[in-house]
Amino acid sequence: MTITNRTIFKLNGKRLLETSLLRVFILTLLIGFGLACNNRMISPFSGNSQVTGLAQTISLDKSSLYLGPLETTQLIATITPSSAGIARWSSSAPTLVTVSSTGFVKKIGSTMSDITITATSPDGLASANCTVKPSGRSLIVLGNAFTDTAIWDPRNTTIVSGPSLSGNAGLGANGFFLSSGPHAGKIILVHGNGSNSTSIYDPVAATMATGPITSAIIDTGGLNFPVNTGLYAGQIYVVHGNASFSTSRFNPATTTFSAGNVYPFAVGAGASAFAVTTGLNAGKTMIMTGNATTSTGTYNPVTDAFAFFVGLAAAVNLSAFNFLIQSGVHSGKNIVLHGGGSANTSIFDPVTSSFSVGPAASGCPAGIGSNNVTITSGLQSGKQLIVCGGATNSSLFYDPVSNVFVAGPTLPFSIAQGGVGIPISIGPYASRSLHLRGSLTTNTAIFDPTSVSFSVGPSLPAVANAGSFTIPLP
Repeated sequence: MTITNRTIFKLNGKRLLETSLLRVFILTLLIGFGLACNNRMISPFSGNSQVTGLAQTISLDKSSLYLGPLETTQLIATITPSSAGIARWSSSAPTLVTVSSTGFVKKIGSTMSDITITATSPDGLASANCTVKPSGRSLIVLGNAFTDTAIWDPRNTTIVSGPSLSGNAGLGANGFFLSSGPHAGKIILVHGNGSNSTSIYDPVAATMATGPITSAIIDTGGLNFPVNTGLYAGQIYVVHGNASFSTSRFNPATTTFSAGNVYPFAVGAGASAFAVTTGLNAGKTMIMTGNATTSTGTYNPVTDAFAFFVGLAAAVNLSAFNFLIQSGVHSGKNIVLHGGGSANTSIFDPVTSSFSVGPAASGCPAGIGSNNVTITSGLQSGKQLIVCGGATNSSLFYDPVSNVFVAGPTLPFSIAQGGVGIPISIGPYASRSLHLRGSLTTNTAIFDPTSVSFSVGPSLPAVANAGSFTIPLP
């Protein structure tokens, strides 16, 4: 058969067509196979040069950070395969904590909340998180009718001078963090000391400014508690102490104090408060009146009213305090140490809404400067460490399982007026606690739950005395 040039063209044309169809068929099969295997196959026409058939993973070099305002750090993301590309970064609250495209983290705001930094793999299918937590630092108001403050940083175990208050702090001094309003992220410091003045501390600028005045003077027995529900939800009540019945209510939206409702008793030395979370009085605040009385009262946020409540087992006086029992037969109850140099205690049961006689703090009656911290590690974990104060170097352990107090280790010096305890959760001294000696000294002690002993701690920049207290910093 003679094959003409025309026939050859047709045959060549047919072969060319068949070849093109075969290529399309093969390409379709490959794409379909790639999708079926759930791999990311990037089209050569998409303009993306990252072509891989391997699943990507990502991890970070840190799972948590403790940062104060304006502090920075670098996070490093590791991606496999290493040729996949770079991570994409994001912050759950970019107005408070920022993160750059390279993982550089900066805390630009003041918050006591945790913020999450997320690194996502290039394919968007894997991610890793790092939690940015408050710094762990504490602001220490040193009292003594002076303006001195200090800042304790457990990350490097140092205590440095803080900014001066706008007025002298003394008996009845207290403070609270603002989570809303124009000064959100700042701290109100009530001076006490027979005055109605306050300071506002700005953790970002590390500065102190004159704050609003309370509706009456604050002195011995002054305290504060938050209002969580009702008409005044988000505001703070300040009980004035000073053997008075008066209170102030702080509104963070206006940064002002106004006169609050009248408490049914004269509040004085040894006054303290705790939130009731269960039982008939759930949602209310229980207040121990102090002032050498057995009287107590409740605050109801729904009605914005104070009311008389049942009495304690014995009178409460200077340096009384309370804490929540977290385990044992009395778990969920509160124990009140009566102070005033007595060994008396009372236990509040929220189910029955009543106080009963608690175990005696024998051999270590709570006196001036007494304080407590929860032990979180070691053989005494779960117990309370009680520093007895009263110009003694004694301590006790409260065991919630047996509901008894037993002797603890001695301190390197006596604790008196101005004694304060600070739990340490991070840094070289994690799980230990810092205790101010007070008594017009700069001394501190560190309690180690592993060795169950005290040692001398870092010195304060100025003396601590009546009116000293601490408040956590963001």
